[in-house]
Amino acid sequence: MNIILCEDDEKQRIDILRDIDCIIKENHLEMNVYMSTDNPYDVLKVADESLEVKLYVLDVDLNSDINGIELADKIRNKDPQSFLIFITSHSELAYLTFKYKVEAFDYIIKDSRENQFKELSEALIKIQKESLNGDENKKFFIIRDGRSVTKIEFKDILFFETTTIKNKLKVNCINRCKEFYSKLKDVEECLDERFIKCHKSFIVNIDNIELVNKREKLIYMKDGQTCYLSKTYTKELLEKLKYEKL
Repeated sequence: MNIILCEDDEKQRIDILRDIDCIIKENHLEMNVYMSTDNPYDVLKVADESLEVKLYVLDVDLNSDINGIELADKIRNKDPQSFLIFITSHSELAYLTFKYKVEAFDYIIKDSRENQFKELSEALIKIQKESLNGDENKKFFIIRDGRSVTKIEFKDILFFETTTIKNKLKVNCINRCKEFYSKLKDVEECLDERFIKCHKSFIVNIDNIELVNKREKLIYMKDGQTCYLSKTYTKELLEKLKYEKL
């Protein structure tokens, strides 16, 4: 895991680096510090790089035209599956992490070196466990909508469909649905083999199909929702469904 630290105070940045290095060695963590900087724009360049797993450790007050939470918001738009930790003396700003929906893993207050070390150590250990214990087959569909980033696990998706608004789609899931702007062909390119086009306006997750009714031209999903099936795609869908269920 690649750690990116952004802290504008040089002394505090050195102290945090020492703590991270000590925590990694003491707990045999598979992590390394990839970058340490006081410049948030250097961090945004790293967010564009195709590193496997990234952990951003950010101060809130960066003495820049953007603060740490605004930086996290920009990171989320570029690197939505990364981990984020804030280390700051501004406990009153914690609410902004919810306002900006940056999904921070932890918010550590700079009250004492001892407590900061303890909380940072606990956070890094938990992050490593979460990363290593995560299902390797777990995949997400990412929706970016302004400042908001939504991650939907593939297994929870029932089907995608077009709406009456041009270039606006709807993703129907087991427990929710969400509309977003995109094209069906662009969505199709982001999915894996469990998804198949079943109609010019629908893409369905075959893992969540309960029944295919060829007469009604309807596909019944496990939760009772339905999506349309066209003659053009029926044969391919049934063949794939049969193969996948064997």
